[in-house]
Amino acid sequence: MGWPRFLIPLLDFVAPPVCLVCGAPVEDPDQPPLVCEACRRQIYRLKIQIPFCRRCGTPLRGRQCPRCHGKRLPFDRARAAYLYTGPVAHLVEAMKYHGFRSLSRWMAHEIAAALPSDPAQIHGIVPIPLHPARVRERGFSQTQELAQHLAEATGLPVVPLLRRVRYTRSQTTLSPEERRENLRGAFALQAPPQAVQERTWLLVDDVMTSMTTVKEASRVLRQAGAQRILVALFALAPA
Repeated sequence: MGWPRFLIPLLDFVAPPVCLVCGAPVEDPDQPPLVCEACRRQIYRLKIQIPFCRRCGTPLRGRQCPRCHGKRLPFDRARAAYLYTGPVAHLVEAMKYHGFRSLSRWMAHEIAAALPSDPAQIHGIVPIPLHPARVRERGFSQTQELAQHLAEATGLPVVPLLRRVRYTRSQTTLSPEERRENLRGAFALQAPPQAVQERTWLLVDDVMTSMTTVKEASRVLRQAGAQRILVALFALAPA
C-alpha cells in the first residue's frame, strides 16, 4: 500500500529517498526512476530484446508468437519498452495508484527509445482515453501524461481522436472473454472521420496484457479509415 499523495513531498524532507520497489536507500535520487541499484539492474534485464514479434512486440521463444499467432489484429504493429514483471510492475503501480505521477516522463522517454528511429510518417500520438469518472478517481490520466511527454521526446503532436463512452470495470481480474465484453463499445471517435482517414497514428497506452484495450481502440480508428495504426507501450505482460 502506497503513501497518501499529500505526504509524498513531505517525506523527502524527513527521510532519505528510498527505492519504490524494495524500500532500500537510493544513492542517486536525481537519476530516474527512483530505484536502488539492485532493482535498476533487474529493470534493464527485463527490457525486451530481439527476437520479438514484429506484430505485437512479444518476445519470441520459437517461430510462432505466443500472443498473436493466427489472430487478426486491427493494428499494424506494437512495440513496448519493457516486460510487465518484477520492478517494472511496481513502477507502473507507483505511477498510477500511489502518487508518483512524475514517473510518466521517464516512462515516455523509454517508450520513445523503443520506437523506430524515423517517426516522420506518423501523423500524431493518440492516447487511449480513460473515462472521465476514472480520471476524477485517479486525479489524472496516465495515458494522457505519457502522450504529452512522448510528444516532447519525438516532436509529434498529441491528437486526442478517441473518447471513452462507457465506464468499465478494471481488467486485472477478468478472463479474456470478460475483458472483451467489458470493453465492447467502450471507445468512440471524437473527431471527423476525415481527420483520421489515410493517416498513420501512434496509439499510446501504459501496459498491454491481453491486447483487448488496444484492439478495441484500434478498431474504432480503423473503422474511421486510419491507414496504419502503431501501438506504443511502456510495458507488455508476458504471454
